[in-house]
Amino acid sequence: MRQALGDDRGAAADLTVVLAQHPDDLAARVRRAVAYAAAGDTERALADADAAVGAAPGSAPTLAMRAWVRALVGRDLDAALADADAAVRGDPQLAEAHDIRGLVRLRRGEPTQAVEDYRAALQLRPAMVSAMYGRGLAKKRLGDAAGAEADLARAAALDPQAPASFARYGLRP
Repeated sequence: MRQALGDDRGAAADLTVVLAQHPDDLAARVRRAVAYAAAGDTERALADADAAVGAAPGSAPTLAMRAWVRALVGRDLDAALADADAAVRGDPQLAEAHDIRGLVRLRRGEPTQAVEDYRAALQLRPAMVSAMYGRGLAKKRLGDAAGAEADLARAAALDPQAPASFARYGLRP
């Protein structure tokens, strides 16, 4: 609940209580990794992401989540790409895996490949705001001002918080 309200630190604290009582609760560990990442607690986010993948090594959603955490913190982007690639191979229909691989490629300075990944995510889920906004950022870096503006505006119309969410991680048009 707190995470939905933007209280990432509070959400991480709540999930720590859950994990103290249920240390094998993979869903809680994944949610706490995301909360830590959103709160800027890089070390704890990465530790939880690694633990989650260790508990479910072949899980495409878990691999995608670890790639996302690594991409958000901008660390070990080669490993993030390997996780994202494995997630896409593990479940090619998982829009989040394509979206996250787009984010990793955007962070790696590979906007052409990022556009392709975001396009794949949007084919699977046409109203996916993060893929739409990310594709807009990638198009902007490629010099496609009109395409970028269309994607960025549509994403912001669907979710007015999209620009602020991406800016929080240092990703701006």
